[in-house]
Amino acid sequence: MKQGFCWIMIAITKFIPQTPTQEDISRVALGIPHLSHVATELIEYVDDENLIWSFIGLGRFYGGQGAYNQAEQWYEQSVETCRNRLGEQHTSVATSLNNLGELYRSQGRYSEAEPLLIQALDLMKQLLEEQHPSVATSLNNLAELYRSQGKYESAEPLHLQALDLRKRLLGEQHPSVATSLNNLAGLYRSQGKYEAVEPLLIQALEIAEQALGENHPHTNSIKQSLEYIAIMKLLQMPEEELRQILPPEAFEQLLQFKQQIQSET
Repeated sequence: MKQGFCWIMIAITKFIPQTPTQEDISRVALGIPHLSHVATELIEYVDDENLIWSFIGLGRFYGGQGAYNQAEQWYEQSVETCRNRLGEQHTSVATSLNNLGELYRSQGRYSEAEPLLIQALDLMKQLLEEQHPSVATSLNNLAELYRSQGKYESAEPLHLQALDLRKRLLGEQHPSVATSLNNLAGLYRSQGKYEAVEPLLIQALEIAEQALGENHPHTNSIKQSLEYIAIMKLLQMPEEELRQILPPEAFEQLLQFKQQIQSET
């Protein structure tokens, strides 16, 4: 009976997305006390393959609401529980390290995130070899950390490796390829390389629209990035030229946006 209860709760957990919306959070809120019970009191009844999932679900639930201290506790417990039962050399340990590192990265705790993400990547490479989608995910996450830190030269080769792996292993029309294209574009955008950004975002948008739909949050995020790049390219043009090609109201709005950017930098 206890095993069956755990199985049901784990099955529900797997429907919590990595970045849950308020609707997702509301949908599973009533089950969270039961999931906590599984993670703390009934974990011995959960099989090795699913051991990590109660902690992932709780971490996503609390992290998605900005309750980072609670999310951190569950992700730390995930690392400890997986190590104790499965040993150090296991993909669930690597995933647990990655999840904790990603939580730290989202909080700007970069010095704490880096060793965890490096450990996760090294473990994934050892256990799965380098030709595996999970290795691509770890490469992507470490690259995003370096981008957040302004370490662009360290980030670029990792993003390129992740993109190449995902294309070869998942196919060029997979949503994860769109994610890699979008993240690589974000890296170039951070460096002001707008000419390199636009073709990557166009590719990412085409894939996202086909694979996820035109109204998916990820698709809309890429659209917003494309709009931003279009504005930034306009801002690189001489003001007199802009005055000639834009309606007066649009020209004034663009100037105000330019002033806002300059005040923030």
